[in-house]
Amino acid sequence: MADGEATVEERGGEARRLEAVRGLALLDTPPAPEFEALVDLACRTLDIAICGISLIDDSRQWFKALRGLGRREMPRELAFCTRLITARAPVGIPDLSADSGTWRHPLVTGAPHLRFYAGVPLMLGAEVVGALCVFDTRPRSFTQSQAEALERLAAVGNGLLRQYDSAQALSRLSRELEAQGRLADLQRRQLSHQHRVLAQASTLARIGAWERDLETGTSRWSEGMYRLYEVPRDFVIDEAAILSFYPPGERRRVKGIVSRAAKAGTGHQFDAQIVTAKGNRRWVRVTCEIDHVDGVPVRRHGIMRDITEEKEAADRIASLAERDGLTGLYN
Repeated sequence: MADGEATVEERGGEARRLEAVRGLALLDTPPAPEFEALVDLACRTLDIAICGISLIDDSRQWFKALRGLGRREMPRELAFCTRLITARAPVGIPDLSADSGTWRHPLVTGAPHLRFYAGVPLMLGAEVVGALCVFDTRPRSFTQSQAEALERLAAVGNGLLRQYDSAQALSRLSRELEAQGRLADLQRRQLSHQHRVLAQASTLARIGAWERDLETGTSRWSEGMYRLYEVPRDFVIDEAAILSFYPPGERRRVKGIVSRAAKAGTGHQFDAQIVTAKGNRRWVRVTCEIDHVDGVPVRRHGIMRDITEEKEAADRIASLAERDGLTGLYN
């Protein structure tokens, strides 16, 4: 069981490491001056001919910058720097031909007959993403100062990787913001279209929508409400002013319906006649609903619909049913 758990943990760690490598978006990119300068500096500082900065993915070691070696990449199973992934610390091999893990390596047994290797892991956060490594064709050992110099150069490499990672993060954020902007623009256009369709439908159906915030007392109307009352857009929405559009008899009835519903915390519906600001008489049907928060009414909202034609048609039908069409006398 313990071995199985360790395997799962290792797989999870490798998945995070590969995610960090790929997140850099450096694999298979053209040479970059800053990485080229770093390997040149390493070669001069350590008096060595072969130096590289590499990234290690799931199947290969790929060199972002390289001096003295003709191969830009090699299979991961042949990569000297894979030891750094598990060691997470500098590794030095004085004689590759005498090391049990490297003596049969094709670059050791064949050209260029590598003998010396030293590498420092390149880290991105907690993950080993690659290495700064140096080689020589003769066995040797670094002095303490040379080993420290290699580690300082690797620290510069880590800084470059962090800069690239930050640039990628900013690029991703920029793309996400751009995508969100396009989506928001699309949603605005769709919403604008829906508003136009709704406004057209409201006009055809002679419907207006309204709402009143019971905490602040503020009210809002749709365009249809202004059309129904035939008032300008700067009309001050006030309950007393609205009630004034109802003839006196209707006014008392409507006020009673609204008052009783408000006390009960319920909605209401009624048909009534109004006289618009331009003196036109209309029949309207008013429907109201109440929104509650924790049992407390916080908003009234509803619709008003012009039912004048329906009312007139109903009255004509009733008249035809009650009176003779020719004489006008009751049947």
